[in-house]
Amino acid sequence: MHKKWVLVADGHRARVFEVDVTSAALIELDDFLNPEARMAEHELATDTRGRFSGKGKHAQSRPVEPNTTALKYSDELFCKKIASHLEQHYDKHDYSEISIVAAPVFLGMLRKKIPKKIQKIIREEICKDITSLTPPKMHNYLKEHLH
Repeated sequence: MHKKWVLVADGHRARVFEVDVTSAALIELDDFLNPEARMAEHELATDTRGRFSGKGKHAQSRPVEPNTTALKYSDELFCKKIASHLEQHYDKHDYSEISIVAAPVFLGMLRKKIPKKIQKIIREEICKDITSLTPPKMHNYLKEHLH
C-alpha cells in the first residue's frame, strides 16, 4: 500500500504526518520536542573551555575555541533522533514516500543524517519553518504547497 508521510521540523520541534489517501487529510502520527534548543548556550555547556599553551618560553596560555557549540550539538542529536525514527518506520514499510518541510539550517543537517534509502523516496523538500503555525494553518499550508 502506498503511504505518504510529511515531516515538518526545525531545531526545536518535529512533527510527522500521514496523508490520508482518500481525503488528503493530514493525520499527526508523532510530535518530537527538543527543549535544549530553547536554552541559552551557557545553560547547556557547564564546563569551561580547555586551554592551549604555545611553544617557547614566552608562550601564553589561551582558551581553545570549540569546533561545535552545545546548541549545535543538541540540534545534531535531535536531527539524528528524527532520522533514526524515519529509518525505523521505513524498514517496517509504514510509508513509501516522504515530503520534508523544515527550517533552512535544520534541513541542511537533516540531509546529512537521513540514510540514502530514505533520500531516494523524498518526494519534495520545502525550505521553510512552519512549526510555529497553528494546526489549521499548517494543514492549509501543506495542502497548498505539497504536490
